[in-house]
Amino acid sequence: MSSTENASSTTPPSMGQLAQAAMPAGTQQMMASIDTILASAKQVIDQSILQSEALIAQSQQQLDQGATSPAPASTATPNAPSTQKETSTSAATATDSRQQDALLQEQLQYQQAMLAQQQKTQQAAQQAQQTLAKNSAQMSQNLLAQQQAYESNINQYATTQLEQLAPDVAKVET
Repeated sequence: MSSTENASSTTPPSMGQLAQAAMPAGTQQMMASIDTILASAKQVIDQSILQSEALIAQSQQQLDQGATSPAPASTATPNAPSTQKETSTSAATATDSRQQDALLQEQLQYQQAMLAQQQKTQQAAQQAQQTLAKNSAQMSQNLLAQQQAYESNINQYATTQLEQLAPDVAKVET
């Protein structure tokens, strides 16, 4: 038997009912909603990381292909006019560079969007956590106030009962 089971088995049923009554309505639903938000945030973050890794790998592969491609050997002398082949190679290199720049820009935009989404999700989770903490503190205050009122009522009842019994006890003693 765990300590919580042991504690609950020694707790009178009325205390459990009192604790249940002190909980604000919808607390369980709110806690389930927070769990759902956190699970969703984790899933979005995991997906973002996987997609970013895939884009980085793709960009790296494209950069590696561009770096490992042998540069065309130039047969022209430095002072000779450029040939058609050199001009087309230059144009292809410029096109590759523009494509790489476009891919890098697309990757950067994607990462910024994912970061913004991640920040929004974290803010929502933090707000939910703050709300839960606030509600928990309020529940504790309500439970304490109810406990104090309950103890006061019991003390008042006991005092009343003793006052009513006092004349009977005095008669028995005499």
